[in-house]
Amino acid sequence: MTGHHRLEFWTLAVALVVNVALNALLIPLYGLPGAAIATLISTVLANLFRVIQVWRVHHVVPIGEGILGPGATAVAAFAVAWWIGHALGAGDGVASTIAVALGFVGLYLAIVLRFSLIDDDRDLLRQIWSGLQRRIRRT
Repeated sequence: MTGHHRLEFWTLAVALVVNVALNALLIPLYGLPGAAIATLISTVLANLFRVIQVWRVHHVVPIGEGILGPGATAVAAFAVAWWIGHALGAGDGVASTIAVALGFVGLYLAIVLRFSLIDDDRDLLRQIWSGLQRRIRRT
């Protein structure tokens, strides 16, 4: 936000303090996942502060209905992928993390492709797919 550098400074300062405090609390209990959770919480907090700042300073709501569908889809896909990973006995190793991440991406794409693509998204996916096919043909 141009001209509002102090707001951004304080947003980042609060996020830093929250991140360090949560890391100190969660890393001894959960290790690397605790650090990831701390970073996630501090990042979400900083972004929430930014949304509030844009709303208060510029009187604009920066989040519209267009973000709610993909956001809810991402949360649902992550929850299902995480549950399936733990139901199948996935541990805390790299392989299980990759498996859950791939499950999330696959499930998210399946839901988005089935229910909530707009024309611009379809065009983008077609361009990506044709680019991948060209690269595969070259090799």
